[in-house]
This record gives sequence, structure tokens and C-alpha cells, in this order.
Amino acid sequence: MTNCLKCGQPIGSVCPSFDKDTDLKYVVKFLSNKFLIDVCSENFIEEKDGYYILNILADKELYETTQCTKINQIIEGIVVKGWEVILQSNPDCDLYDEFIAERNFDVEHFHSTLSIHRGHLLARKFKEYLVSDENCKKRKNNVNAFFGKGCVENISYQTKKSNCDSKHHHGQLFFERKILAVLEKNEESKVYYNIYDISVNERSLGRVINYYNDCSSSSEMLEWIFIPNV
Repeated sequence: MTNCLKCGQPIGSVCPSFDKDTDLKYVVKFLSNKFLIDVCSENFIEEKDGYYILNILADKELYETTQCTKINQIIEGIVVKGWEVILQSNPDCDLYDEFIAERNFDVEHFHSTLSIHRGHLLARKFKEYLVSDENCKKRKNNVNAFFGKGCVENISYQTKKSNCDSKHHHGQLFFERKILAVLEKNEESKVYYNIYDISVNERSLGRVINYYNDCSSSSEMLEWIFIPNV
């Protein structure tokens, strides 16, 4: 039994994992129900670097009505936890006003080991594109707690490979870096970013991420990814 590095408690009951033969159907079902699009396993192109490119024909209008939304729902037995946000150099106040200012989120201890991480949904490095400097100063403790390691609404268990990035295996950090590069290169960039952690029977299978950059002065970017908990 694996024990938490911090508290020493066994954490076998929260181990994330993914088996392509038995679990891919749940990801397909989630996408079909969430976005009302035709999806099958053939739409998943498995990359040698450890993630799946989703070959999905989705209209860009999907993002036109995007607002800061916390996702917490159950779709045919699939538990979905995530966020739909807009990342930009001059962030709006939606995330701050609705969740951070009045601390409308919970904090608790999440276990961790060398191979099981407390994985952020909204990365700490996205903070400056979600919360203005002024608001960060107003509620510094709340902002730090939201982007910390114990925010229930922003943390879920994730394998090391799913979370990190390396030469031979690209996890969530790889795509976060791609998005940050776009935002840092052009201050007018606006990235519509959706992330969903998918769990079945209290076991996280992985994360679906889709993002779209709509900026006339930069190359257009529209990508759908599934990062399994391998």
C-alpha cells in the first residue's frame, strides 16, 4: 500500500489510472453528451508521447459564449470536475468575484506520492491571466489558497506522467507551456480554455482539454486533447 509523503496515510483508494480497453468508452460518452457531437474511439489518435489528439470537428462558436464556469456534474455515472475560463493579459473579474473574493471554495489535505500528484486544473502559472494584479493584492491569501495544493475545486489526483512533461512523455504541463507561450508572445491574445477531469467509481481516468486562441495577430489555435492517467 502506497503512503502519502506528507501525512503517511495509505492512499490506495484514490489512485488514478487508465486502461484503454475498458476506460476509453467513458471518455467517448462524456464528449458525446457534453458537447452533443458524434464521437467514437476512432476519433482518438494515440500519440507516442502519451496523450491522445481528439480528431473532432467542433465549431469555434462553441467558445463565443464562454464565461468563467466551474464544472461539477455527473453524466451517466461519469463524474466530471473542471473549469471553463478565458485566459488573457487583462483578465476579467469573473473568477475573482464569484469564487476567490469571498472564498467560495474549500481547502483540504490532498495526499501525494512520487507517482501520484495533487494536479491543478487551473495551473498556478495561469493566475496572472485569470486574476488582475489589483485583485491579487486585495485578497492575496485567498488567491494563493485557490491556486494552492489544497483547493477542492481546483485539485484532483493525477499521475506524474499525466501531470508533468519530459522528453518522451507529454503531460498537462506540456500544453500549459504552449498556451503560456502564446499569451506571453502577444498581449492581445485571448485563449478560451476548458479542462475536465473524468472519474468513474472514484477513479480519475484523465483529463480532456480543449483550447482556442482567437487573435488576428497570431496564428489560430484550436486543439482537443485527452491526457490519460497512465
